[in-house]
Amino acid sequence: MPSISIIVAVYNGIGTLERCFQSVIEQTHPDTHLLVIDGGSTDGSRQLIEAYAGHIDYWISEPDRGVYHAWNKALAQLSSDWALFLGADDRFPHPETLARVAPALAAAPAECPLVYGRMEIVDTGGGVVNRIGQPWEACAARFRGGDNLPTPATFFRREALACGFDESFRIAADYALLLKLLRNATPGFADERITLMEIGGLSTRHDLTLLSLRETQRARWINGYRLPSRWWLKTYAHYLVHGVFVRVLGRERTHRWSSTVKRRLGLTPTPNAVEIANPLPLGEGRVREQATDVSTDFPQASGAKTLTPPPLPKEGVVKGRLG
Repeated sequence: MPSISIIVAVYNGIGTLERCFQSVIEQTHPDTHLLVIDGGSTDGSRQLIEAYAGHIDYWISEPDRGVYHAWNKALAQLSSDWALFLGADDRFPHPETLARVAPALAAAPAECPLVYGRMEIVDTGGGVVNRIGQPWEACAARFRGGDNLPTPATFFRREALACGFDESFRIAADYALLLKLLRNATPGFADERITLMEIGGLSTRHDLTLLSLRETQRARWINGYRLPSRWWLKTYAHYLVHGVFVRVLGRERTHRWSSTVKRRLGLTPTPNAVEIANPLPLGEGRVREQATDVSTDFPQASGAKTLTPPPLPKEGVVKGRLG
């Protein structure tokens, strides 16, 4: 069975970080490793990391330049066959998640740089807002047009990460790397629900969505796709117009108006007052701006590993077995 490293980048994510840790620790796949890169949190996240140090293969807490810098630091410690990147507000849906996807990773041909699955975007109460992830043949054209794959549900082969992430991007470096890797390759698809991504205030921030789309087009340009795709133009126009309505009418009134129009057109209204065309790439904004008022309760699964935190270590950097 392949070895898998879970890389968690966090900055002031105390509200959801423990739940993220627990969902990784509970995994029944035997060759699972956890690497944690903290950007110098001041909200108690570092203390929580220290408390769970016995379950973490490598961690460090120091200021960084953003999530992609954090990920690149983690790559220097990576020795597992595959790596998956989570934010502090992401989690696995059940303890068998990695065990169920491991056969697909083991069966992936050597020229396959990544395997992705399905992701659910959920609200703070656990309600499903959106489901992301389709077989490659159903989403390849849209991906090349600017619609990202679900990065928190994507397993990267270690060799595919040798070039690291381009830190000139604030939000879309993961899309830029995915686009580069898949120019002349086909990804694997595991028809499994891999990650739950909890949505907060960021996905309703149209300035960051527009920034994400602009960075997405820059990534396309770098990779030889010079003209904006029809999907990109439609999505960018949608968020421009929607942002105007939000500023004029307010978010709630805009949502009610949008839902009414969609119902009359026979479309499905957007749930929970959240407008999502596609999830933002897993960039600095989403990881670095965590909500801190979310419950961290996470039920202990039957047969899961013990989650009792060990005593606090004395060192700020722990180096055990590395992922």
